[in-house]
Amino acid sequence: MKYVGIDIGKMNHYASVIDGNNPATKPLKFNSVREGYDSFLAYLAKNDCIKTETIIGLEATGHYWLTLFEKLKHDGYTVYVLNPLQVDSHRNENIRGAKTDEIDCQLIAKVIQFGAGRSTNLPQEDLFALKQLCRFRIDLVKRTTQLKLKIITVLDQVFPEYQTIFKDIFCKTATELLKEYTTADMIAQEDLDKLTQVIRTVSKKQLSAEKAQELHAKAQNTFGIKYGLDAFSLKLRCLIAELEHLDREIALIEKEIEIAVTKQHTSLTSIPGVSITAAGTILGETVEYNKDNPDSRSFLAFAGLDPKIRDSGKYTGRMKMTKRGSPYLRYAINTAAFYAAFNEPMFVKVYKKQVGRGKPKGLALAYVAKKMAYVVAAILRTNEPFVPKGDEEQVIPVTLFA
Repeated sequence: MKYVGIDIGKMNHYASVIDGNNPATKPLKFNSVREGYDSFLAYLAKNDCIKTETIIGLEATGHYWLTLFEKLKHDGYTVYVLNPLQVDSHRNENIRGAKTDEIDCQLIAKVIQFGAGRSTNLPQEDLFALKQLCRFRIDLVKRTTQLKLKIITVLDQVFPEYQTIFKDIFCKTATELLKEYTTADMIAQEDLDKLTQVIRTVSKKQLSAEKAQELHAKAQNTFGIKYGLDAFSLKLRCLIAELEHLDREIALIEKEIEIAVTKQHTSLTSIPGVSITAAGTILGETVEYNKDNPDSRSFLAFAGLDPKIRDSGKYTGRMKMTKRGSPYLRYAINTAAFYAAFNEPMFVKVYKKQVGRGKPKGLALAYVAKKMAYVVAAILRTNEPFVPKGDEEQVIPVTLFA
């Protein structure tokens, strides 16, 4: 067998071949476009790397490995995709700790020669697309959070009383009013009857004249700053426009996610707290997980929810989660666990048991997340709907927005 290690980079990759006990070949540097790939195939041919007798290994470095991996699999090569942690665990064989692209590609070749890793296949196209959509949605949601914080920052300076008038300043009525009146001075100078009519219109007659009077009075006596208001006004309009744009994009993506999840005929949504988007995230992030594996603990480790044990001699360290693996998968499981801990009797029992033992609430929720991971693993294996087990417990109603 011949073992080919590839060190992945953004613009250039490095490759080296190991043939049995022979020294590694001089590394080849090739770029990440078609011409570079052709030079790599020529390099393989020069070193007599027959497809049936060659294993190629590469690190899952960011997103840069995917195009090369897809081309190699399409051309019929056996490819191992290694976690960078696997490669790092072998790095200490070089006592000087040297790290270069040339050394790394040879190290990857040695790692697969030692038997680490397994052949990796391209994920199903629909699940791969679902993974991209769910990750993109979460990124957009994070951006909306940042925008909301910036809007609040502006309001804190120009009209701090605004947040006391509405329970949620990002509700439809409050946002529409901010688009119409971006500063307290604009509200204070507005005719009260006109302001009342605007509020009744944007709230669809749900808010009365008393709300308009309250807003008008607080605007006249605001503690907000009085200078630079034109800049703040423009900034607020731009932020709100960007927020509304992102909300429309998120709604569009969520429709696509719902269609994609429906096609999978999954029972994940039967689990309390697992929404359509959470189910899509779980399905997309578990493409590489062996769903036929009966050991649920392996799924716990796959999600990075397993404990990191530090125990040596008389020393026992504090256990923490390893947090290895996909943060998107952990987020979906933790979000579902938070909801279930207060709404589903089986999970409420786990939560109350840990709190009763004196565990902090955060740690008690970690136990619920562990239970949730086991349930998710079981449904991924069987695709049977969730059936709660255990004694009935008092349920504390909780509304969760995800």
